[in-house]
Amino acid sequence: MSWQLGQPLCLETSRFFVRSMTPADVTNQFIAWTGDPEVIQTLNLPVREVKREEFVRYVQRFDNKVLFGLGIFTKKETVTSDFTRCFATFAKLPR
Repeated sequence: MSWQLGQPLCLETSRFFVRSMTPADVTNQFIAWTGDPEVIQTLNLPVREVKREEFVRYVQRFDNKVLFGLGIFTKKETVTSDFTRCFATFAKLPR
């Protein structure tokens, strides 16, 4: 795997892609999850209506350096099947 800090990340398995989210991934299904109590409880957030513009801004803040917004996509479908946030911490190693 060849990846550069700050570039979108993409990992692949036999059935899934795990990759950096883009504004194009903010689909109606993705937005509807915020109103679904079963889905939103896993994120420890209240059920609420979120506008597309809010989610687009949210996705755009991930820099693929320290803050990653990763979508889990099945290879058979183009819609997101899950979403996770990842925070990376880089420490200077002693020489």
